[in-house]
Amino acid sequence: MIQITRLLARQLKPVFRRMITENGRGTIHAPVLMHAGPEGLRIRISSSEVAAEYHDPTPCEADAAYVPFEFLNDCEANSDTPVQIEMTSGDRVMATWNEGHVPQMKHYDVAATEHFFPTRIEAFADNPPELANALHAAMETASNESTRYSLHCVQLSGSGTIAATDAGQILVQSGFEFPWEKDLLIPRRSVFGSSQLPSNTKVEVGKSERWVCFRIGSWSFQFAINVEGRFPDVESMIRDAAHASASIQIDSHDATFLLKSMKQLPGGDTFHSPVTVDANGRVFIRSQGEDAPSPVEILLSNSTRSGQAERINTDRKFLRRALDLGFREIHVFAPDQPLLCVDHRRKYLWATLTPEDAIKPSDDAVRISSVFDDASVPITTTQTQQETTVAKSAQTSSANSQSDNQQTASRSTDELIDAAEHLKASLRDTLGKTNELIVGLKRHRKEAKIVRTTLDSLRQLQTVG
Repeated sequence: MIQITRLLARQLKPVFRRMITENGRGTIHAPVLMHAGPEGLRIRISSSEVAAEYHDPTPCEADAAYVPFEFLNDCEANSDTPVQIEMTSGDRVMATWNEGHVPQMKHYDVAATEHFFPTRIEAFADNPPELANALHAAMETASNESTRYSLHCVQLSGSGTIAATDAGQILVQSGFEFPWEKDLLIPRRSVFGSSQLPSNTKVEVGKSERWVCFRIGSWSFQFAINVEGRFPDVESMIRDAAHASASIQIDSHDATFLLKSMKQLPGGDTFHSPVTVDANGRVFIRSQGEDAPSPVEILLSNSTRSGQAERINTDRKFLRRALDLGFREIHVFAPDQPLLCVDHRRKYLWATLTPEDAIKPSDDAVRISSVFDDASVPITTTQTQQETTVAKSAQTSSANSQSDNQQTASRSTDELIDAAEHLKASLRDTLGKTNELIVGLKRHRKEAKIVRTTLDSLRQLQTVG
C-alpha cells in the first residue's frame, strides 16, 4: 500500500497539469505512477515530450501503483489527511481517505499501458534560483504554434543563454551554466511558473542523449530534445543600445502606475491593442477607442527621455510585458523599428505597429497625470491649460533654482500656510471638475451606444422591407 497526503495531491495536480499540457489546461490521459521503496516515494507522470517527478526521500515499504490523473482532483485538500492507494488487480486501483469524519473509497480502472519514463540523469550543473524565473519568462515568450521555425520551443545554448521568440517579441537571457556545448531546443511548458515549486532554491541542470533535466528541490522536470527543429538566429536581430536615437527612462512609480492604468485605457479590445508612446519633451502613453471623440493619455510625470523626440505606435501587451519583466528603460531606433530593453543579463525586443497610426497630441485629450504618491488627478487639457500635479519629492524641489529656494526660505509661516490653503482649494476645485468630466463622458458613452443600437435597428428594418 502507498500513502500520500491530500495536501500533496493538491500540490501535484497543478504542477503535473502545467507540465503535461502545452497551455496548462485540458484533459490529461496519462496515468500517474507511484513507486515506493528504500529510496523513498517517487510520483511520476510523462508523455512523449516531457516527464515530471516528485521525490520524497523518506524510506518506505516497497510497493507500486498507478492511478488516473482524476484521482488527484478527487482526493486533493488543504490538509495532511492521509490517502491510501492500493492496486487491487492488474488494471484496477482503490483509494481511501476521510472527508472530515466520513470515510471515502474510490475505485479506478486504469487501462493497461506501457509507462515510459526517461532514464535518470546522474551528473548536474548547479545554477542560481533565478534560472527558474528565466525559464518561465522564456516559456511565456515562446509561441503557442510552430511555423517553419520551431517557435514553440525554447533554445538553450551551451554558452548559458536562453532564447525564445513568437515572431513578435524576442527574449534573450544569459549568465547560466549548462553542461553541453551546442544549442538545443526543448518544448514550451508553463511548469516553471507554478507557485507550488520552492523559491530561493538552486536549479540543477543535467542532460542525457535525448533529454534535458531540471531539478528543483523535490521536483524533477525532463524535456525531450527537439533534434529536427530549426530556430532563428535571434541574437543577430538585436541591435546595440548605444545606436538608439532615443532612450525613455520609466520611473519605478510611473511603471507601477502605468501597469495599473493600462488595462482601463480605451482600445484594448481592438486588433493589436495599440497605444502610442510619445516622448517629445515629456513622456505620454496615448490611446483612443474606435467610437471615442477624444484620446486618453497618461502623462508619466516622473519619467524622462534622452536623445531625439520620438513617437511610437506599439502593441500594449508588449509594453506591459517589458514593464512586468522589470525593465525601466526603452531604447528607440526609429518609429518603424523594434523597441529594445536591456539589462546586465537580459535583452527584450519587440516589433512596433504602423507609425502612421500613432495618435498625435490633441487639445481635447483626456489626460491622467501620474504623481509620486498613490493619487492621480485626471483633467481635460488644452494647450494653454496648466496641469495639476503633486511635487515628486524633496529631491525634485532641490532642482529649483537657488533664487527660488531663497525666496521660499524668506517667507513667513503665515505666508506658507496661505499658500498651502490656496493649493488645497485649487486641488479641490480640480477634483470637482474632474468628477463632472467623468460623469459627462459616461453620459456621452451611453448616448452613443443608444444611437448605435437605433441605427442598427433601422438598418434591419430596411433589410426586411
